[in-house]
Amino acid sequence: MAIGLFLSFLGLVAFSLWVFREKGFTGDAVRTIPPFEEVVSVPEGFRDAVGEIDRSVYRVLFDSGIDEESVSFERVIPQHRDGIVWDYAELSVRCSNEESARKLAHALAQNADVYDAPKIRGRILSSTGGRMVIEISKDNLRTHLVSLVWGVPEDRKAPRHPKLAIVIDDIGYDQRMADALMCLDFPLSLSILPYGPFSRDALEKCEERGLEVLLHLPMEPKGYPEVDPGEGAVLLQMDEIQIVDALDRALERVPGVKGVNNHMGSAFSENLQKMRVVFAFLKSHDLYYLDSRTSPRSVAIDLAGDLGLEAVSRNVFLDDDPSLRAVKTQMERLLSLARHNGSAVGIGHPYESTLQVLRESASRIRSEFEVVAVSELVKTR
Repeated sequence: MAIGLFLSFLGLVAFSLWVFREKGFTGDAVRTIPPFEEVVSVPEGFRDAVGEIDRSVYRVLFDSGIDEESVSFERVIPQHRDGIVWDYAELSVRCSNEESARKLAHALAQNADVYDAPKIRGRILSSTGGRMVIEISKDNLRTHLVSLVWGVPEDRKAPRHPKLAIVIDDIGYDQRMADALMCLDFPLSLSILPYGPFSRDALEKCEERGLEVLLHLPMEPKGYPEVDPGEGAVLLQMDEIQIVDALDRALERVPGVKGVNNHMGSAFSENLQKMRVVFAFLKSHDLYYLDSRTSPRSVAIDLAGDLGLEAVSRNVFLDDDPSLRAVKTQMERLLSLARHNGSAVGIGHPYESTLQVLRESASRIRSEFEVVAVSELVKTR
């Protein structure tokens, strides 16, 4: 009897530890774990190296006296080669004259702090007509292209208050974090997973605060079924009727949304036939589509243009690397893109680091940008 009671006690302790480890504890409510984020296989050290290159470029620019207004992220786009996926960035930097541009070019191309690392290289590609171009690469894959320009100023002027939309995905699992994000001093757009334990609670609070809500639709990722997108996912094996049924049920769980974006979906978003079914459904329900761009081969934006569906693509993932330093760097990318292109869309997740960076950036964002719902940036082609 004593042995049996002891074994039962051990079992209870083990179960309690599992609950705390697997589900977390917020003090007043159990916080369950959401479906895993889609993780792309990247060679060891590659992601860290690209992040360090990012920080190094900022350091060189600002240590050289370049002000923030003179730095423009022209493009931040996902690249894919040999199983490696990374965000490739093109920057334009306005210099006071040719001499300062040359000094800056050599500093960028010969940054010993970073380029001593294995297989990271910087080189000057060209210098013609008031422009010098520097390429930075890792493992022979170009990660950054920096154009230094001087002379006659460009005609383009950034709007006084560029528009910025920030979307937080994966809402419905961490109640405490969702509440904290909703209380920020600027409006976020929240994308709610349809089958989260707190999805209905989050939806009601968003409605009370007047925040725009998206349906965060689980889609089949590469590596499925080992990589699980969660309950209610649309899958490549589904026919049209099954896909429409899954969409109907998801909207019943998160009613009143303005748009939809994909949770995972690197495999599904590349399939023209399946995405056509989804987009026909969205158009019939007057919903827009935000392409999370989990695959650089996504057909979403081109297809939306062909079908006349309102759509927009995210510009920056704020916390693909959730470390605080990386999120700060991604926030600078997002703000620069909005500042120089007139608008930008960033996607983040309910992470402590993301919340901290948003709080720290709140004052600057409110004063320099017009924070808008995603629906204000969607367009048809």
